[in-house]
This record gives sequence, C-alpha cells and structure tokens, in this order.
Amino acid sequence: MSWKISCSILLLLVLALSEQSKAQTPKEQSQAAEQPANVMTATASSPDSSVGSVKGTDAEAARDYELGPGDLIHVSVWHEQELTQTAVVRPDGKISLPLAGEIPVAGKTAVEAQLLVSSKLLRFITDPQVTVSVLEIHSRQVFITGQVQRPGSYPLTGSVSVLQLIASAGGLTQYAHRKGIVILDTKNQAMAKFDYTNTIKGKVKDERPLQPGDTVVVP
Repeated sequence: MSWKISCSILLLLVLALSEQSKAQTPKEQSQAAEQPANVMTATASSPDSSVGSVKGTDAEAARDYELGPGDLIHVSVWHEQELTQTAVVRPDGKISLPLAGEIPVAGKTAVEAQLLVSSKLLRFITDPQVTVSVLEIHSRQVFITGQVQRPGSYPLTGSVSVLQLIASAGGLTQYAHRKGIVILDTKNQAMAKFDYTNTIKGKVKDERPLQPGDTVVVP
C-alpha cells in the first residue's frame, strides 16, 4: 500500500513539472523569436546612421558637386582591382590612372568623371563598370572662427548660408557677439556683417550664400 502511494505521489510530481514546463515554453519561444528581430533592426539602421553623419550634405548637392584641385576621389572599376585607385585631383585638374592615363576631371561631377574614365578604358576593357566617389572636398571650402562650438573649415557642396554654417559648426557659444558677426572674402576683406539675433527672429533675411574661401568671424 505504501509503495502504491509513493508511486502516485511521484506521478503527480512528474505531471506537475510537465505542465509548468509547457506553460513557460511559449514565453521562452517568444523571447527567442524577438531576439533576431532586434539584432536585424539594429544592423539595418546602422547604414542610416552613417549616412546621417554626413554633416548636412544633401543628395542633390553632392550629385551636382563639381570636382576641383585638392579633392580626394575613389575610382572603382568592377572586377578590375588593379585599376581601382584613390586619387587626389592635381592643381592642373587631372588625375592619373593605370591604362586610362591622364584624365581631366576638374569642373566635372562624379557622374561625368566616371563616364570619362569609362571611355578611356574602353580601348582595353570590354564594357568597363566605373564608379567615382568623392571622399574629401578640399577645393571648395568655407571657414568659421571665433565663438562657435567647432571652428574650422567646412566643405561647400552647394548653396550654404551663414546661418547654416553656424549650425554645422555646432552653434554659437554663450560669449558670442551675436550682432557683430563678420564675413571676410578670400583676401580677408570684410564684405558684410551678419546679425544672428534678428535673423533667427525672421527680421533679417539670410540671403547671401557663402562663396568658396569665405571666412565667418564670430567675435
């Protein structure tokens, strides 16, 4: 009789543990199913983050940007690793590439430059697939100095106003003279003053786009 009671108790314990395990399984499966989704979402968002870190350069401005001396570009030829090169546009506006030779790229967009490189390579390669990417812009820059968070040089890829340049530089410091900002030309001659306070209030229009070589001084 005692043996039968012991067996019954053991059977009840096994059944109880089995039911508890079944009750936990859906939750564990749900958590396991959610984990890959979170990882994939983070991975998929990574390219967007790097694109967003391109300091306000919009796609249209980058596409229309014309290369100039000092710019660093990357020329990739598909399936032709030995022809893939990173090059700096020389002062004469040209780059040198294997087989293609001397190529004048200054004044051309990246798309125009890759078409030109392709045409040069047609003598040696059947249907060359060329991509030209702009890595660094040095031929068209503007400068900002003084009481801003990040003074320095900034690439000029399109139409940029003084207010936009200040924003790119992280904004003004608390000590900035907001109504005494000065714009200098390439010869360091004062061309205009900029009233930051009235501009952000909409009382003054910030219409004049900066030109290559301009310097904004924030006292």
